[in-house]
Amino acid sequence: MKKTINHLMSTRVVIALLIPTLSLIYSCIDDKIINIGIGTGSSTEQLVTYLETHGDYINSYLFPSLVSVNTVQANLGKYHVIDIRPDYEFEAGHIPGAINVKSEALLDYAEMNSIEKNYQVVVIVSSTGEHSGYCTLLLRVAGYNNVFSLNFGMSYWHTDFADAWMNGLDTLAISLEDGFFDNIDYPMPPLGPLPDIEVPENNESLDELLKHRIKMLLAKEFVEGGDIGSDVSECSISAEIFLSSYILKDDVFMICYSDRYLYNAGEFIPGEYRFHPVNCVLYFPPMPASREDYTKVTSTFRSSQDLQTLPADKEIIIYSYSGQRSAFLVAYLQLIGYNARSIRFGASKLISTHMKSHPNIIPFVFNPFRIMNYDYESGG
Repeated sequence: MKKTINHLMSTRVVIALLIPTLSLIYSCIDDKIINIGIGTGSSTEQLVTYLETHGDYINSYLFPSLVSVNTVQANLGKYHVIDIRPDYEFEAGHIPGAINVKSEALLDYAEMNSIEKNYQVVVIVSSTGEHSGYCTLLLRVAGYNNVFSLNFGMSYWHTDFADAWMNGLDTLAISLEDGFFDNIDYPMPPLGPLPDIEVPENNESLDELLKHRIKMLLAKEFVEGGDIGSDVSECSISAEIFLSSYILKDDVFMICYSDRYLYNAGEFIPGEYRFHPVNCVLYFPPMPASREDYTKVTSTFRSSQDLQTLPADKEIIIYSYSGQRSAFLVAYLQLIGYNARSIRFGASKLISTHMKSHPNIIPFVFNPFRIMNYDYESGG
């Protein structure tokens, strides 16, 4: 049965009312998954409530969990480094002491090795930082709160691995005809239903459902910038294909997952007025609500706020500064049933020159001068 807007409003209110009560018990970020039987409400509604009352990572001050190559290098031997790149890339060169684990095996590896107990910090490494961000989100919501993604991946470790990002910086959007980018501040859509998720047979608890979906998503193809693979994978899309085939599609919902500095990036270029893709809506990642307490944040993806403005019947295409934060978000949205993809390299592939023009954006742009050329190991 199709839900009415009134029903949707009540659904969002019900979820929102549940959260303060449950949070008294479950709000600690260190809480691990416990058994909660599937009872009333849809499986998606219960899963969202469950995630929001077990750390609410996607909306917390801990998001996104990125670690710099400088910090990792300074803690070699202390941090546990897991490299999820293909075998041939790992064998060509990797961080000293790193182990190679396929993304689809990450959750099993984490469980068998008790990574939350045996290691102070676990670092997930990919080529550009996009795939590792996607996997880090999934491990975080599984309860592994010591997992971090290597910021910009191996590209900042040594110049031998920087080709992906060096070739990823572009201004593809600048040459587009008028009508593809504009300066309209598009509003969020009205409330809609949450997507449906498939519950496996014999599933008896939400933690079983969560584990099932995390494993399923870790096994999905995530082609990050620079990888050899399809232009449109299960979790990502190339900027070229987005601009040529997706940007004006009626069944696509476009998100800029950032702040107004990126959403209005063209504003800072004299004579340039095409800020963001047409019909693109701005959704904020977690941001401090006050300067006094950085642990209190505002975010748009809580059920009590704007989560249900996302259209469940459309493909959601997301871009951020570098494709890393959007990869985190894609993992979360797919976890709760949305059809979402991240644009590889993010805005860095679309408007890199615009991004370099503003001091608030520059820290999020790949900079070849930050490549550290640290030592690395070769072989398996």
